[in-house]
Amino acid sequence: MIPTPLILTAGSYGQMDLEKLRQDKPVWKQRDIIASQVAELFEILNPEQLREPDFLEQQKAFVAQRLGDQPDLVGNWVYLPWSGQLIHMVAQDDFERLRSNRNQNLVTADEQVTLGEVRVSIAGLSVGNGIAMGLAQHGIRTLRLSDDDVLETCNLNRLRAGIHQLGLSKQEVLAQQLWELNPYLKLSFLGRLTGTTMTQFLGTPKPVAVFDEIDDFEMKIRLRIAARELGIPVLMLTSLGDNILIDIERYDLDPKSELFHGLLGSLPEDILSQPITESAKQRYAMELVGEKYVPTRALASLIQINRTLVGRPQIASAVIMDGGIGAFLIRRLSLGQDLPAGRYFLSLTETMKVKELDNDQREAIVEMIRKGPL
Repeated sequence: MIPTPLILTAGSYGQMDLEKLRQDKPVWKQRDIIASQVAELFEILNPEQLREPDFLEQQKAFVAQRLGDQPDLVGNWVYLPWSGQLIHMVAQDDFERLRSNRNQNLVTADEQVTLGEVRVSIAGLSVGNGIAMGLAQHGIRTLRLSDDDVLETCNLNRLRAGIHQLGLSKQEVLAQQLWELNPYLKLSFLGRLTGTTMTQFLGTPKPVAVFDEIDDFEMKIRLRIAARELGIPVLMLTSLGDNILIDIERYDLDPKSELFHGLLGSLPEDILSQPITESAKQRYAMELVGEKYVPTRALASLIQINRTLVGRPQIASAVIMDGGIGAFLIRRLSLGQDLPAGRYFLSLTETMKVKELDNDQREAIVEMIRKGPL
């Protein structure tokens, strides 16, 4: 079980409830931030008064009026069991108003309300970690998360986490990060994505989209087949060195769309009918990504997997960008803005017109891959 925040909600608790929480739970640190948040609230509600000579007096009076003579019983108390922190803060509506204020008017107030009602499912919580954080910062409040891996030291080159979290499941690491950002988020955790958990991952209420950030090639196929049947878009961000491949499959607009944009023809469905070797899976994955999009050093690394390398290389420069791109895609999709299906390639080297590293060796490396086996 993943520990969840304990929240004493304004109007539902008294002083005795608060004291009982302090006695029953190990409170290692208490933070009272409600007064500063109420002061912030006055600012965003009255921006035209910021330059008035009596602004500070008005702000102080507003805070005093809001907190009254029993400030401990105003707002919410949030207890985070993994860190032992007890936080006194504003209630959810005020918190969301504060948290989203600087989104305006890149995101309007009405659009922010819409985003708050959106549901998104994410499978794979390495790249998916940054995507989930980006969505939460954009105001998406309901997430279904799927992964069964644990956080290892090797993940720290690209996944935002601390050494104190090593050995925890990636789901629990992300849960802590998300609830520390916004304790009012609605999160559900499904473990590994399987045929059994697929129904819940895609089920009612239906997500506006799903992110595929898993390595299991067979499950990638099954996810798309199920999403296509339900009319749910599938989004996939593939980090290739400093490059990012953005795949948008709009099964909500065209339920007859071929899987993976038709790049593999009928092969995906054929794969499910017969066993395939690991080397074949790697070859199919290479065909799906497209050799031309993979930097030379990343191509060379494929040859070394299970020889001098234990897995496919990924670096933070691309993975961090994935979080922002994922939020951009969901914002446009949720608000009904233009977002056509297709494959899009983002390359920093091409954008900045700088040379790719070791490109003179590319032809020889490609030939080695083609000869196989990988």
